[in-house]
Amino acid sequence: MITRIFQVMGGRIRGKRVLGRYLKTYDPLSRYVTGRGVAIPTLPLEAQWHPIIQWFGVSDNEAMKRILPNLGNFGCDIYSEKDLYINGTGGLYGCGGDIVELNQVFEIEQARELTAQEQKDFCFVVTQSLLPDIQTLCVITQQIISTPTEAADTDYPYMLDVSYTISSNMNGVKNTIIE
Repeated sequence: MITRIFQVMGGRIRGKRVLGRYLKTYDPLSRYVTGRGVAIPTLPLEAQWHPIIQWFGVSDNEAMKRILPNLGNFGCDIYSEKDLYINGTGGLYGCGGDIVELNQVFEIEQARELTAQEQKDFCFVVTQSLLPDIQTLCVITQQIISTPTEAADTDYPYMLDVSYTISSNMNGVKNTIIE
């Protein structure tokens, strides 16, 4: 199966629907198609386990990150207890409010992308610089390596353009996030 689609059965489940999504195209140039009939799932395993773990009573974001260490890599593209259960109360940390898409360009000596740990460190620095009463979530969405144009004032042979998204739990804070 191309995406991670799941069904849970029980009395208090929000039923009669399938959570997940199918690929829109099988074009070899698609972001999710790797070739030879292989496609990358559009949703991670965390998407299905997050609401189940919330249902078992884990509500603390730090505890959730210990149980699902890759949770922060997917932004708000995860399901919550509210999505899965009729009486669900748990939501997604840093989601439900404003979303800001940003870019940062780095001058680099070697043609490479940020490692997974560097991505986490980058997002940690970004979110720590925001107001503490706003729950935020940062995820890197794209990295593009290029060479500087002749007009660029740099001594580095490569540029790394990092696109990232910051989501928040509040509306009306977009300007605060951008500052």
